[in-house]
Amino acid sequence: MIVNLSKKLEIRFWDFAIPMMSNNQKLRKLVNEVYHLFQDRELRQRTFFIFSGSFAGFVCGCVIFMLVK
Repeated sequence: MIVNLSKKLEIRFWDFAIPMMSNNQKLRKLVNEVYHLFQDRELRQRTFFIFSGSFAGFVCGCVIFMLVK
């Protein structure tokens, strides 16, 4: 049942996304620029480390909050 729901959601998403990207010049340009940004390996590594550090800090903050409270 969950697989069927997942497939239906995916089909609905692509039914919406494909016409939007086909008809909207600004959205196509944005997708193209983001795609090219993530082709840069150094940028991907930096982004990964920034998000990893941010997530670790968030988790540590939550743990400290739970321990103090």
